[in-house]
Amino acid sequence: MLGGGESNERDVSAASAAAVIEALRASGHNVTAIDPATWPAPARFSAQVGRNAPSEAEGARLAAAFRANLRDEAFWRAVDGEVIFLALHGGMGESGELKAELESRGLVGTGASAAVMARSWDKQDTVAELAAAQVRVPRRLRPETDENGELSWPEPTAGCIVKPALDGSSINVFKCATADEIAVAVKEIDGPVLVEELLPGPEFTVGVVGSRVLPPVLIEPGEGWFGYEQKYQAGRSREICPAPIDDVLRDELVELARRSVDVLGFGAESYARVDIMLDAAGRPCVLEVNSLPGLTGTSLLPLAARAAGWDFPRLCAEIVRLATA
Repeated sequence: MLGGGESNERDVSAASAAAVIEALRASGHNVTAIDPATWPAPARFSAQVGRNAPSEAEGARLAAAFRANLRDEAFWRAVDGEVIFLALHGGMGESGELKAELESRGLVGTGASAAVMARSWDKQDTVAELAAAQVRVPRRLRPETDENGELSWPEPTAGCIVKPALDGSSINVFKCATADEIAVAVKEIDGPVLVEELLPGPEFTVGVVGSRVLPPVLIEPGEGWFGYEQKYQAGRSREICPAPIDDVLRDELVELARRSVDVLGFGAESYARVDIMLDAAGRPCVLEVNSLPGLTGTSLLPLAARAAGWDFPRLCAEIVRLATA
């Protein structure tokens, strides 16, 4: 089990790892817990997700240690198991970098291929590839360059969302009403940025495990929107599965999720979660596709799996089975 890691989602990764370890051990698996950002120290995974991401300095320290371990053959001898379960959300774990190293060493890791992880991790690549395949996505806002070489953003007609192209768990996501607010938000984000029209919703998510599409989940975020705390602090949001929607919309969400993972190249060995929101006309739009969705006590994929008749140990066992099939 590889969990924790160096990304802004470190606490989420640790909580996923803790939950999966308990489930797999209860099913009779022998599981060794390793945090690639702190190895060779013993991994300490907690099921409790903290309220904040690591500081910038802490993230840099963890990233340096992670990269050093990837170059250390002693580290690879420690992780040489029959199956490497990846519970590393964000960063090197979800960008495809770690999976590429596993593939180059002939090691079996859970989830999608390195190439698919890389495509789905970069939200700019994801929405461009989906749009090219006629999958509906939110309209993007793009800046123009004025006579002084400065970027000038258009005024959004109904608000917009500014978010990092290379991050997850709704970290560093801004809701903006004016072009000036967009400019400020963009400066707050380190790295590539995605600016999209604000959709009224509601929001849904649809899990896909292998070839099986799970029942859609309706997300009711409570106060504000479905941000980091709403996702991982119990009681901050309400998620309903199966979603109380008519058959027409349910079928449309299921087909949209299936189409999205097919376009991005997810294979039978993988699992994913497709986040979808309705636009002002009530049409579903794909926000993003997660190649290593959360497996914590408040995560949405386990909720959808339960609605499909799988308890959490069964879901974890299925993820392992897909990797080895």
